[in-house]
Amino acid sequence: MPATVRDDEVKRYRPVIVMAEGAGDGLTFAQRAEWQKSVGIGKSKRATYTMRGWRANGKLWQPNTLVKVTDDWCGLEDYELLIATVTQTLDDSGMITELELTPREAYAVKPAKVTATGARSGNSSASSGGADNPFTALWR
Repeated sequence: MPATVRDDEVKRYRPVIVMAEGAGDGLTFAQRAEWQKSVGIGKSKRATYTMRGWRANGKLWQPNTLVKVTDDWCGLEDYELLIATVTQTLDDSGMITELELTPREAYAVKPAKVTATGARSGNSSASSGGADNPFTALWR
């Protein structure tokens, strides 16, 4: 029983076929398709910021950490983004840190399995990556 999800940001026909990891039903396949879409949106929206120094508040910048970003050019104000990569360099100009940031949806946990009774098992922090995500509307 296949599931189909449409990403309205993709304007041309671009099918993505994902083979199921195991047996399921229409509901679990639909959740898997929504998760795949959310992660794809998150990974396609990245921003790189370069700053002096290797530390923030006395600690080294670390991947997989949420940071609040205010960026007038991107239209973000106190918006939490996830640090995907950290690159630190030392050269004649001093200590420089380059952060690659992405919405947390890029690394969302797979949706929890749903039992026949509709109960959820496992943890799920996946979010929709929908209209409430500034990065979704940012680079259209």
